[in-house]
Amino acid sequence: MYEEAVAAFRCALDLRSGLHPDRADTLDKVASALSSCYLQNGNIDLIKEAISLLREALGLCPPPHPLRDLLLNNLALTLRILHERDGDVAKLNEASSLHREALALCPAPQPDRASYLNNLANTLRSLYERDGDIAKLNEARSLNREALALRPARHPDRAGSLNNLALSLQSLYQHDGDVAKLNEASSLHREALALCPAPHPDRALFLNNLANTLRLLYECDGDVAKLTEASSLHCEALALRPAPHPDRAMSLNNLAITLASLYKHDGNVAKLNEASSLHHEALALRPAPHPDRAGSLSNLALTLQSLYERDGDVAKLNEASSLYRETLALCPAPHPHRASSLNNLAATLQSLYQHDCDVAKLTEASLLIREAFALLPIPRLECHWWCIDTLVDVLQLLYDRNGDIGRLNEVVSLSREVLGLLPAPHPARPWPLHSLAKAYQSLYNCHGSIGLLNEAMSLHREALALRPAPHPYQHLSLTYLAGALLSLYQHDGNVGLLNEAISLCHQALALCPAPRPGHCEPLKHLANALTSQFAKDGSLDALDEAISFGREVLVFYQPGHIHRQSAVNDLAHRLIKRREATGDDRDKKEIDDLEAELAGLRGEQ
Repeated sequence: MYEEAVAAFRCALDLRSGLHPDRADTLDKVASALSSCYLQNGNIDLIKEAISLLREALGLCPPPHPLRDLLLNNLALTLRILHERDGDVAKLNEASSLHREALALCPAPQPDRASYLNNLANTLRSLYERDGDIAKLNEARSLNREALALRPARHPDRAGSLNNLALSLQSLYQHDGDVAKLNEASSLHREALALCPAPHPDRALFLNNLANTLRLLYECDGDVAKLTEASSLHCEALALRPAPHPDRAMSLNNLAITLASLYKHDGNVAKLNEASSLHHEALALRPAPHPDRAGSLSNLALTLQSLYERDGDVAKLNEASSLYRETLALCPAPHPHRASSLNNLAATLQSLYQHDCDVAKLTEASLLIREAFALLPIPRLECHWWCIDTLVDVLQLLYDRNGDIGRLNEVVSLSREVLGLLPAPHPARPWPLHSLAKAYQSLYNCHGSIGLLNEAMSLHREALALRPAPHPYQHLSLTYLAGALLSLYQHDGNVGLLNEAISLCHQALALCPAPRPGHCEPLKHLANALTSQFAKDGSLDALDEAISFGREVLVFYQPGHIHRQSAVNDLAHRLIKRREATGDDRDKKEIDDLEAELAGLRGEQ
């Protein structure tokens, strides 16, 4: 369809050569059709040609030509599209300047002023994503509010201004953690949606944006009703975008992400499998060189990682690694998504290392995550705690491999830096708190300094306080704190610490029942704590309970799972302890079976 439009406008352009009074207008139309073709097939030459044509058109329309503001606006929008492909921030800066010039040519009450305000705001928001300059984000919000004021109730474009203001508020929330901004964004999205009943052409977009905001709210308060509503909204948006709708892949992607979040809440693996199918369908709709292919590759890889964590099938992890490598090839520096792609590949290589102990994978992961950090502007580290978390895990494994204490000191330094950018109650603050605490726990294992362990416990407590029930990650904070308390108990034998660890593990299990993916960690900690209780006071009830939990862990770690060997080993040792304590040989067959499985697993290494 767009190819035919391009051909028709090219014919018209041939008839309007030189200084023809309508040449600039026709150049603009050809550029618009080329941009639409690019968005459909990803041929970068089309968008580059569109930019050249718009520059020519602009040269034909010096001030005070009546088309100049429109051409400035359209050139800026096209430069932004190219920036999304190549990450060249100079294009974004030029777009910002062009939008400002267009806005100056369109004072109130001219009807296009609101559109130009929104377009400049969107560009400033993109610049903030690159450099972390909060002044740009605050200006974007002010521009969006001015645009909204120019589109009172009943204005046909009010919904668009409501949507844009909501997006700026969401970005501000992600910067400062002020949930009031997120709640306002949700209200604005609902108002926009109400203004666009079916079959309004923008309804699917506004359904999508409201659903994304609800998913963020769920991350704040753990209210699963928000996540369920988000899923329903994405389903409705998808139904409004049947194939071959150009935005169908976006709706498939967003529904899949929400289903993956629901899986984390309830452990229903059918949701994760459906998410995988949806991502595969989205990827098929974005063949190379589609500009959004990298996003689909990355999202499918993330889902495969979650499936691997569920079933231990290393083939899924290898496929995820291949998908991330393809993503990286599509995101050369300075592409804005390169840092996240580097992080994701590093995390996958780290998991693969735990399977085969190939240190080359760990070394590559370290290099990748360092490259990711180099691409992240310092003011934006508050939104990139995931890099810190991955680096902590990679450096910890490298330390375990070669004992280089400098690795752990580096984690401490980076975690403190990020914490300085995330004052309480920022919703991302618990992640670097836990990262720093885990580094202190590892340093304690080196030095034996109890002060490090006490500091780790304090950091875990602070993180837990920032995640009151029903926060969706409270069970993680409970589990981390329980682990630190167990280490402290092993240092000084204070039974109060052991009892608190047991209590915290029970709370975590209640918040994260089977078959949720986070169920296993508190289960393992609880089994360890009860085994320690048996060692302390000889309570057979505690040992029986530890054995029961160990069997449950084994159900999670099916044969082939990376943690199967340690789970088999732990259960066998507890059964042997019970036989030694009671003289009862009832567990002999189970012990023999477990020891035979252990021998086989060791033989495979």
